[in-house]
This record gives sequence, C-alpha cells and structure tokens, in this order.
Amino acid sequence: MWTPSSPFARALARRPGVPRLARRLGQLPGDRRGVTAVLFAVALIPLVLAVGVAVDISRAYMVKARLGHALDAAGLAVGSMADRTDETANKAMLDRFFYANYPSDVVGTVTELNMSEVDNVITLTATVEMKTSFMTLAGIDTIEVAGFSEVTRETKGLELVMVLDNTGSMAGTKLSSMKTAATNLVNILFGSDETSDNLYIGLVPFAGTVNIGSDNTALTSGPPYIEQSLKDAGLNDGTTYMGPNDDRFTYDGWGPISGWGPTSTHWWTGDTTYNWWGCVDARPYPNDVEDTDTTSGGFWRPYYWADTPYNSSNPDWDAGNANNWRWSNGSTYDIDNTGPSTLGPNKGCPRELTPLTNTKQTLIDEIDAMWADGYTHINIGAVWGWRVISPGEPFTGSKAYGEEDWNKAVIILTDGDNTTHDQVDTAYGYRWEGKLAGYTSGWQTEGELDDRLSEVCTGMKNLGIIVYTITFQVSSSSTRTLMENCATDSGKYYNSPTESELNAVFEKIANELSNLRLSK
Repeated sequence: MWTPSSPFARALARRPGVPRLARRLGQLPGDRRGVTAVLFAVALIPLVLAVGVAVDISRAYMVKARLGHALDAAGLAVGSMADRTDETANKAMLDRFFYANYPSDVVGTVTELNMSEVDNVITLTATVEMKTSFMTLAGIDTIEVAGFSEVTRETKGLELVMVLDNTGSMAGTKLSSMKTAATNLVNILFGSDETSDNLYIGLVPFAGTVNIGSDNTALTSGPPYIEQSLKDAGLNDGTTYMGPNDDRFTYDGWGPISGWGPTSTHWWTGDTTYNWWGCVDARPYPNDVEDTDTTSGGFWRPYYWADTPYNSSNPDWDAGNANNWRWSNGSTYDIDNTGPSTLGPNKGCPRELTPLTNTKQTLIDEIDAMWADGYTHINIGAVWGWRVISPGEPFTGSKAYGEEDWNKAVIILTDGDNTTHDQVDTAYGYRWEGKLAGYTSGWQTEGELDDRLSEVCTGMKNLGIIVYTITFQVSSSSTRTLMENCATDSGKYYNSPTESELNAVFEKIANELSNLRLSK
C-alpha cells in the first residue's frame, strides 16, 4: 500500500481520488487483463489481409472463367467460318465474339488477345489485368489472369442428305435462292477441300415422285399403276379409257408390258429416244413410309404419266394439268424430254437423286441442274432421303446406325403443302385411283400424305438420324406445325419467310453440322 512520506505527498494524498489512482498504478506491472485486447489487435491485421487476399483471388477466378468462356465463343465463331484464309476477317470475327462475351465494363482490362491456327486447330490466348481491392495492403495492386482455349473441327464423320422441294411452285427466284443456299452449305462443310474422308452428302430432289436413276432397273418390277389400271380394264394398245370427271387416258402400250425402261422401243413408231428417266411410284402402305429392301418391302413400279388430254371430245386438245403427248392418229408425238417443262410419260419427274458422295463439285453441279415442276409429296422426298442415308438397300455404302464416330442428318425443305389432283400423276397415280388409303377427295388424300410424312420422320428419328426441317414461304400454319413436329426438336425447325433469310438458315445449319468441339 502506498504511504506518503513528505509533507507534499501527505497533502497530495488528502486530495480525492489520488490514493485510488496510486493503487492502480502500483498494480499495473502485475495486471494481465489488457494483453488479450492488444494481441487481438495485432493479430487482426494479418487476418483481415488474408480475407482480403481470398476475396481478390476469388474475383480473379471469376475473371478467368469469364475469360475462358469468351475465348471459347470466339474460337467457335472463327472455326465456323467457311474461309479462314483472310486474316483481317478472322481478327474481326475474333474481336466481335470475344468482346461480346467479355465487354469492357466487366472486371479487368484485356491487355493481350492472340489467335493462331495450325492443321485446323485454332489456339487462342488472352491476358487480363485485374486491380486488387485488399491486396494493395500488401503492396500488390494488380493480378494478371491468363486464359487459353483450343478449338478443332470435330473428327466425327458426317453423312447428310438434303431433301429439296423441286415442285412447280419453286420456279423462279425461289429455286435460285434454294440453289444458292444449298451450295453455300456444301461449301461451308467442305471448306477448301474438294473431297473429304469424313463427309458424305446426298441430294434428293422431289416433286410428286422421286427419280432414283434409270440405271436402277434392278429395283423396279411390274407396270406403272396407271398402266396396270388400264390393263385391268381390258384395254389394248392405242385404246382409251374414260376416267372420273371425263378424264381421258390413252393406253399406249409404252409401259413395262411393252418394255418401258431405259432402252424402250415404242410399239408404234419404233422410237428409242424417249425412255424411262428413273422416277418410280410409291410402294403400297406401309412400305411406302419405311426403309425396307425389295425382299421384305417389294419392288418399285416405274413411273409413267399416260397420255391425258383434258377434253374427251377432242383427244388432241391440251389444257390445265393435262399431259397430251400422244396424238389421236397414233403416229405423231409431241414430247419434251429435256426438263423442266417436260411433256410425255416422264412429265413431273424431277432431277435424278444423288447418292452419298464425298466430292464437292459433284454436289454443286447437281444442285445447279435442278428444275421446278410437278406437285408436292413431301413424304416421298423424305422417305427417299432416309433410304439414301440408310446402310441397307436400296442404296448401300452408308455407315451403320449408331456408329460412334459418325453422325447422320437429313434436311427437308418445302415451300408448300402436300397436294393431289385428279389430272396429275404422282407416285401414287391419279387421285381418283384411290391409292392413298382408298381416299379420292383432295383434303383426305392430302391429309393422308401429311400422316405418312409424320411416320417417315418418326422412323428416322427413332434410328438416331438428326432431322432438320425448313418451310420456305409457307403460309399454312398446319404445314408449318407438321414440319416442326417432323424435326428432331423445335430448335431444328426453321421457318424462312424470305429468300434472304433462307440462306441464313442454311448457314446456321451448316455451322451446327460442322460439329466443332472444344479439345481443351
């Protein structure tokens, strides 16, 4: 206890509070109660710094993730370009997609962005400088974040068939636009290669029938439907048959009964010029909607549009949808066998289909050679697209279904509804013949064609074939819905109301089919 020893000290001690203060000061050397607070204050500094470092590092990781995403997007965009030989165009595409995904207002400043390509492998690198928030306490003002991405064209092979509307309504600028768009797709997929070991494309032009090629006689057997109908009616060569609606048909005898084929000789004139082109009638249901061979599904009958003047009172008068190519005296024929405005037994027969090929120029030439004529049977085009891409008969050479390293895809384009007519011959004969489930009216037969298209699409999708569909200036909402449901999913259906948009649609599909992948 403190004891004052001097008069001053004793006087001071008598002042209020002084003895208590003196006692506290005397106890200070042994008091430990303030040490904890001091130690906590000292320890708090590195603790706060550690938390701040963690925050800055977390921000850096977010920047790195955002940077990687931007590089991936830019690499895919550049890789999808058909021609990557233009460095300026490549750089413009790189900048466009990179900065769209890494805008200037995000954290960090891009200090470096580079791209190189070797053997179809595109390598992208970028560096971002990020300002720190807490690490400045330790003298670290910025962090450098690096990003890397590598994009290569998928090594998987692709088999693709384009089923393209070549009907009469496509004539003019619509056909030209379709040819341009389809050619661009071929160029995008092949790139600078003239041939490819892992890319095969086929073409199926369709109208009311499909042309399988006149050299495929092994797939055909029996007379065309109309010839069979006339024969069953007991007609002989050169006689006529009066059909419904006063339609007149001449049983000319130029069918398979008299050798109708690629080397036909006409029974009356001995003419060998006008031969079977290769179009076929549809097989009876359900084989008309299935990919079955001739053993299980039967043969196809050669297509043959009989002589059909519109007016029975004048067998040499042609009007409307008539195909009056046989004069009544039997000695003169007015036949145009060159396309597109054909007249004769091959009328309505489109350009021959192209089986899968890996030669770019062959495809470009065949697209350019297409013409527009005839009615619309989308299901007939679709099922032949399936048969072309199928590994089995009638066209062989395609890869097996489900083969790991290959994809199969079909693109189906139409500019209108399925159509039928009493005076128009198609793969199902004339409407009045009742070859479509016995129906003979327009709305019933056309509805049956819609149903059969749906069956074809379902069959392809069940086998893993990717189905893209395009409606080109189609006003019918029911047909647009039909085609959307035909596609593998709604994202693979495209409605193209204008000719300029059609090219963009084909480009989008081509880029998707390029099968780009991130390798790292």
